[in-house]
Amino acid sequence: MLSSLCLIPACNITIHEAHEEFSLEKIKSAILSEGYLRHPILVTKMNDGRYLVIDGAHRFQALCSIVLKSLHKL
Repeated sequence: MLSSLCLIPACNITIHEAHEEFSLEKIKSAILSEGYLRHPILVTKMNDGRYLVIDGAHRFQALCSIVLKSLHKL
């Protein structure tokens, strides 16, 4: 059940799984060509105040990679 929609700083998000390079590259390519995410990244708040990705770890990592590459170009 979706209880709320909000923006969370990436530094407050943690993932629980390693990425698969092929999947990551495929998702990065889709985000860059389409300009948006098809599905939101779902998280749950943990006891320490941080958030854990429960669906969308590859999407989260792809977005982080895209943003870092964009910052390096500035």
